[in-house]
Amino acid sequence: MGNYGNTMDRWYRRAAVLLWPRELAFANRAVMDLAWALDDLQERLRAGDDGLARDDLAGLESLWPTLVRESPGTVTMDRVIEIATLVDDESLARMLIAPFGITAVTPGVARGLGRLAEAYDEAWLRDCISGWFAHSSRPDLGLDAWLATMPGVVAEFRGRPALAAEVLRQGWARVQGRVEAHRSAAPSSWARAQRAALVSPLSGILKAAAAEGDSVLRSEVAQALTADDTFLPEVISIVLQSRSWPEAVQSGLGGELAAYVIEDLQARLARPEREPDDWSIRPPRGCGCRDCGKLAEFLSDPARRVHEWPLAESGRQHIHSIIDGADLPVTHVTRRTGRPYTLVLTKTNALFTLAAARRDEDDAVLRLLLPERG
Repeated sequence: MGNYGNTMDRWYRRAAVLLWPRELAFANRAVMDLAWALDDLQERLRAGDDGLARDDLAGLESLWPTLVRESPGTVTMDRVIEIATLVDDESLARMLIAPFGITAVTPGVARGLGRLAEAYDEAWLRDCISGWFAHSSRPDLGLDAWLATMPGVVAEFRGRPALAAEVLRQGWARVQGRVEAHRSAAPSSWARAQRAALVSPLSGILKAAAAEGDSVLRSEVAQALTADDTFLPEVISIVLQSRSWPEAVQSGLGGELAAYVIEDLQARLARPEREPDDWSIRPPRGCGCRDCGKLAEFLSDPARRVHEWPLAESGRQHIHSIIDGADLPVTHVTRRTGRPYTLVLTKTNALFTLAAARRDEDDAVLRLLLPERG
C-alpha cells in the first residue's frame, strides 16, 4: 500500500526553505500584500526614510504594471499620486503613474495632479498625460465615456492652462481620426451608429474647450464637423445639448455650430415640398463602380419608380448592400428567370413619409434655435 494509512512509522515531515536577495524582500512581500506595501511606503516617505523607500520602489519596477492591472481596487491612482509626490524622484514617480490610463483621471484625481506638477514640473507631467492617453486610445476601453466627463476634469487644472490645453488636445486627437474616417465611410446603418456615438465625446471636448476659452481648438473641432453635411445630425444634437450648459460656457462655445445648423435647416426648409409624382432619391455615396453609377441614375430620376436590371449575382449582392446600408426606401427582389437573373428595384411610398417626417423634424429644431420663428 506504500505510504497509505495513518501509521506512525509512515509519517513524513517535509519543509522548504525559500531564499531571495535582501533587496527583493520588499517586492516579494508586496506581491503577497500590496495594501501593506503601499501603506508602508507612504509611512516611511512621510517619516523621511527616503533612501530605503526608493530602493524598495526600484525593486518593484518590473512587477509594478502587473500589480496595477491586477489590483484595481487596491492600487488607485490618487493613492499612487500621493506616493509619487512624496518620493521626490522623477524616474520613480514616472514608473509609479505610467501604467494608468487617462480614464483613471477623475476630477478628484486631477486635483492631485497639481501637487505632482509642483513636485516636478508641468512639462514632465504633460509627457505623462500623453502616455495615459496612449493607454486608453480605444473607445471600448472607456475613452468615449471619459471624454464626456472631460469638462469636470479640465476644470481642476485652472491656474495651470498648459495642463488643461494638453488634456484637451490629446482628447481631440483621439477623436479627430475617427471623424475623418467616418466622413469617407460608405453609407450604412453601422456608420450612422458610429457617428452618433461620437456626440457624447465631442460634446465633452467642445464644452471643456468653451469653458477654458480655447477658441483655437473649438474652431478646429467646429471646422471638422461642418466641412460637409456628413455630421449634420450630430452637430444638431451637440447644439441642442449646449442649450443646457451654463450661460458663460454657451458664450465660450461661439456661434459657428449653431449658425451652421440654422443655415442648413433654413436652406432645406426653403426647398419646395416633395411633389406627389417626384420619385427622385438622393443617391448615397457609392464606390464609383459602373453598377453604382447605374443605381445613382435610377435613384435620381424623378419619373422612374421601377427598374428591372439583368445583373450577375456579385452585382446584385453589391447593390443589395448599398441599398440596405443606406436604408433607402427601395425594395430589391430577384426574379430568377433567364440568365443573368433580373434584379427588380422599386421605390416605395415610404419616400414621401420620410420626407415629410424629416421636414417636420427640421422645422422643430429650427423653432428651438430661432424662437421668433414660432
